Amino acid sequence: MDRTTPVPVCAPGQTAPCNPFLRGARSIAAGTTHSLALRQDSTVLAWGDNRSGELGNGTTSASPQTTPVQVCAPGQTAPCGHLLRGVRAIAGGSDFSLALRNDGTVLAWGFNGDGELGDGTTTTPRTAPVRVCAPGQTAP
Repeated sequence: MDRTTPVPVCAPGQTAPCNPFLRGARSIAAGTTHSLALRQDSTVLAWGDNRSGELGNGTTSASPQTTPVQVCAPGQTAPCGHLLRGVRAIAGGSDFSLALRNDGTVLAWGFNGDGELGDGTTTTPRTAPVRVCAPGQTAP
């Protein structure tokens, strides 16, 4: 349902109507049909459309994820045994997401049909983060 006024975002693991609400975010970003939150502990949450794996939780789904889920660490599949950590910035695109890590590396996940994940492939979807290649490099 569209909203004309702001509503609080549920905490991870909650269902609507939810309480408690999401806390501890230090920044947020939005893609075309999904949202991201970078938490103070340097982990990432995502919610919304996940048809192309843009939530990074190791899955795809025809139904939107209406509450936040944790983004998996690179190489993980659902259920994630390890979470993405050490992130300092996030961004959302059209069906894909990006994270800048504290060490300066960049990760991407989601739709990749046009190479937007920067890993030297057009494999889609990528349901967990992959490293973006350095300039001039090719996969792997």
